[in-house]
Order: sequence, then C-alpha cells, then structure tokens
Amino acid sequence: MSIINQLILSVRDSGMIQVMYNIGIPIAFVVLMFFMNKYRLHYRLKWKQSFFALVVVFVTTYLWMLVLTWMQNGFKNFGQNNIVRVFTWIPLFGLLTAKILKIDFNRMMDFLAVPIALWHPITHTTCVFPGCCHGYLCDWGIISLQKTQEMIAEGKLASGEYARTFPTQWLECLVALGVFFAVKAIAKKTKYDCSGKLYPYFLLLFGGTRFFLEFLRDNNKLFWGISDLALHAAAMVLVGAVWLLILRMRTPAPKQKAAKKA
Repeated sequence: MSIINQLILSVRDSGMIQVMYNIGIPIAFVVLMFFMNKYRLHYRLKWKQSFFALVVVFVTTYLWMLVLTWMQNGFKNFGQNNIVRVFTWIPLFGLLTAKILKIDFNRMMDFLAVPIALWHPITHTTCVFPGCCHGYLCDWGIISLQKTQEMIAEGKLASGEYARTFPTQWLECLVALGVFFAVKAIAKKTKYDCSGKLYPYFLLLFGGTRFFLEFLRDNNKLFWGISDLALHAAAMVLVGAVWLLILRMRTPAPKQKAAKKA
C-alpha cells in the first residue's frame, strides 16, 4: 500500500485532489462510448440513438444525483457524488429517452443495464484520493485524507500523522465489476431478448452486494449498523424484485403462447 499512499500524498501536495476525484467521470464516459459502439448492435440501435440515450440518461442521472444528495444533507453541501442514491431513478430517465427516440422501454432499459453496471466500478476507483467511502481504521490500509482531517479535528491524531483505513472503495469496485460481468453474461444468455429483465437483475445484484458492503464502511449508521446508503441498496433490491414480478405476471405462460400460435 506504500506506493498508493505516496501517490495520494503527492496528489494532495499538488493541489489536484478534486481533479483526480472527478476525473473518473469523463474517463468512464469515454470507455462507455467505445463499449457502446459494438454493444448497441445487439439491440438494433443506430450509433446516434445509442449515443443520445447514453448522454441524456447519464447527464440527467448525474444532475439528479447532485440535487438529491443536496436535498438529503439538508441543503448544506451541493455537488456530492453518490450514484447509489439514484440507481432506482434511472428507469424514469430511461423512459423519457425511450419516448423521445420512440423505442420500446424494455429494449431501452436492457440496453442501458450493462453500460450503467460498468459506470460505477470506473468512477468509484478515484474515491481513494479524497479518502471518501473509506472503511474502518486498519494498520496496513491506505491513507484516507478525509478520515485524517476528522481525527485531527477530534484531537485523535497529531498534525503530520495519517489515518489508514481498509480500502472498501476498491473492494466495492471489484464487486461492482463482478456485477457488470454477471449482467453482461445474463444478456448474452438470454440472447439480448429485450424482455426488460436486465435492469431489474442489475438492481438485485448491485443492491444486494452493496447492502452487505456498507457494513464495512466507516460511515454514519442509522440503526443496527445500517447506513442510509444501505437502505438505498435495499430499495434497489425491492424495486428490482417487484419489477421482475410485474414482468413475470405480464408474460404469458408457455401453454398460452402455444394456444395463440395454434
């Protein structure tokens, strides 16, 4: 971890913490553009359609994230990044985009599910620079500048000392990357059928894993060691489960399909 810690301190000394923190967003967008160039073909989308969809959904999602976190912290700090809070809102932006492009909603959300799953593990990697999203204190961990400032203010650390924390940021990235590959595999297995189930599966997988990862984070807990972000993760699981149930109820049984063909 010494190399990572030296890098964090070097970035801080250069005054580039905020730049390095935010750089994950444009990097993720560029990566998604390259990924989308071929992936869109599975959903029979033109390049202009897929580009428009990604731009509209990602920009509206990012802006709503800033507003929502501002509202949830009592209108104290504007501009905080936390995408977990808005994953359940993305279907609304997807619906808007589908209406504009005159594309079926299920097709749109199935297309968006995989790029959205890839977005988080890319943007989250840079959280180590400001030290946010950190885990509990750990002797072999990485330096958290955020935790260091808190402990110095509380008189628990002297100036020049640093708090080392468990690197939950990168553990979450690895798990989120696993969710990406899982959702991508589901899409391939279902032959990109545009059934509308892909995004609910993403909500179930990401929300379920993130709920348990929240227990490794050193953040404010509401009750029973559960944070507000854990509740957002639980909401993702609930929305995903209900969504899949509704889709299943709307899907005709095999016998009904056979009868219709006959």
